[in-house]
Amino acid sequence: MGIKYEIINSNSQGNAIVYNDYLLMDCGVTYSKLKPYLKNIKVICLTHLWLHTDHFNKKCIEKIAYNFPTIKFICREWLVDELIKLNVSKKNIYVLKDRKTYDLGKFTVKPIETYHDVNNTSYLIDFKPNTMYYATDTCKLPDDECLKGLDLYCIEANYNEELLKQHIDNCEDEGQLYYLNRVVKTHLSDTQSNDFLISNMGNNSEYVKIHKSSFNYEEID
Repeated sequence: MGIKYEIINSNSQGNAIVYNDYLLMDCGVTYSKLKPYLKNIKVICLTHLWLHTDHFNKKCIEKIAYNFPTIKFICREWLVDELIKLNVSKKNIYVLKDRKTYDLGKFTVKPIETYHDVNNTSYLIDFKPNTMYYATDTCKLPDDECLKGLDLYCIEANYNEELLKQHIDNCEDEGQLYYLNRVVKTHLSDTQSNDFLISNMGNNSEYVKIHKSSFNYEEID
């Protein structure tokens, strides 16, 4: 049996995906969107510094901490203070170090730092026996033997390179142009996503492309 997943949302307006009913990856949507799933959620895994609200919705996290005080939060050291400010109990915060594997009972988790314009990490997760890699909001993924032959890859494919170039060439608004040029430096293109998947997937691997831009991703004939 493979890894069960449900995408609640995955784009610049908000990110949240539930795996095997009990693990929530990213918490960048409203509390009302997450509420139907929270009775089964045991762990929330956070990828981004709090400045990027499409991955870290403060109001939502604060309500979760109040209404579901047994849910655990997985994060890196740069998120701890913000979680405490949102009234998440210290005993519910698991702070992980880069590239160290942690056994949390139902699964093991290994954070792998990825470049973005704020602190950001990807995660290698072993659900015993099924394995997956979750990575979003980065312009480059690691070349690592531990990422080969996994059961599921949830990988960003944010933009179509040709379409983005057209938008940049035709853009006359300086603010919009800044945003478009930033995309190349902070996100994975569909081509980059494909290259990573081809290099790492095994014969039975599955993949899901996430965090697609509604403006820069449309296919070109």
